[in-house]
Amino acid sequence: MFLKHSPTEFFKKGDAVNEKDKSKVVQLILDGEVEKALKIVCDSYGRKIPKLKVGKVKRHSKALAVYVPRKATIFLSKGSLARNPFIILHELYHHLRFSNGKHKGTEKYANEFALSFIKSYVLNFLKKKGATGKKSNQFL
Repeated sequence: MFLKHSPTEFFKKGDAVNEKDKSKVVQLILDGEVEKALKIVCDSYGRKIPKLKVGKVKRHSKALAVYVPRKATIFLSKGSLARNPFIILHELYHHLRFSNGKHKGTEKYANEFALSFIKSYVLNFLKKKGATGKKSNQFL
């Protein structure tokens, strides 16, 4: 099920998260409903939801967040980071891409994965505000 590293290809499967749900996922994270957000994405990919814990991981003490495959857990250095869509989705990418005991993703693609959700959220926000012209999309 897991393809090459490209998040674009990652979303080409029929079970990909649609734009509306991507936007909803970001909103849920911002609202502090991370488990609901994780469920939407994980259900789309047929994966179990990772655990979410606050705490540092040895050898990663400077990282804001880390995915630990052995525990299927996303560790956040501070609880307030649970409302940061970029961090949650970046680490979720690592969870989704981890299979057969091997890491199957890069930081670049984890960033692109997270940004694809945030872009959907921003475009949905602009659409609701009636600002969907070319100029309003330039920063995306």
